[in-house]
Amino acid sequence: MPNKFALIVVLYVWRPAAWAGKDIDQDDAKALRQQGVILPLEQVLQTAQRLHLGRVIEVELDKKRGRYIYEVEIADSNGRIWELKFDASDATLLSNERDD
Repeated sequence: MPNKFALIVVLYVWRPAAWAGKDIDQDDAKALRQQGVILPLEQVLQTAQRLHLGRVIEVELDKKRGRYIYEVEIADSNGRIWELKFDASDATLLSNERDD
């Protein structure tokens, strides 16, 4: 009979690695853009600014579960921070949350 504790430990260790996102560096992002895999960041930022006018304070491009995602943080005129996530291939809004 297999050791249940060992199985639980293996699943726990494997699970985060399988679901973890991967940050994409600038060179990889440029190559993905040139290949037409992702949209230009400017296009996504225009969409983000229509939703929350303010100052962009951070942008990341990640790959999560096989999907490229732009994460954009915006500080609005009232000082609230918004975190927006977009599908990088078509600028579909995936989440729009206030970051406390």
